[in-house]
Amino acid sequence: MRKYKERILVVVNGNHETRIQRAVGLDPVELLCEDFGIPYESEIATLKVSLRKVSYGSKKRLPFLIVAGHGYSAARTVGGKITANARISEITAHTHQPSVVKQRRMLIDPRNKKILEQDYYIITVPSWLGFEKYARRKFMKPSAGGIAKLHLGFHVKNRGTVYKDIYVEMR
Repeated sequence: MRKYKERILVVVNGNHETRIQRAVGLDPVELLCEDFGIPYESEIATLKVSLRKVSYGSKKRLPFLIVAGHGYSAARTVGGKITANARISEITAHTHQPSVVKQRRMLIDPRNKKILEQDYYIITVPSWLGFEKYARRKFMKPSAGGIAKLHLGFHVKNRGTVYKDIYVEMR
């Protein structure tokens, strides 16, 4: 199987950009994204990434669905922040403390009349901010920096059954 590396970049609006937009009528991050040709979403970004299942000319694809939003929370603990981030999307950033949590959810398959189980991840990406004045004033912990990388793939087992491989790297 060949390995392909493709980077997907999308920027989602946050509370600071919204505050600036209300004050001056422009969103500076949206303007920067326009200049650099980066997709920009003002609310929630949804991405569908499809990988080819078989390398022998097959047109069958394996979809990965990703939902990303800025997030919001008044929580003070890391666990509370993860819970708050899980309410709206699978990738968030607002709480600034990086985390990766694997969860499982139930899905209804109406065609086969079954309840299925599916793993998913709640990822909070690290902030680019340091220990800002407002964080010190509110007695918050300094933000841990770094980069979150999401690796998507698949493997074939048991008579051709295809399984998704999702690996999250935080550094």
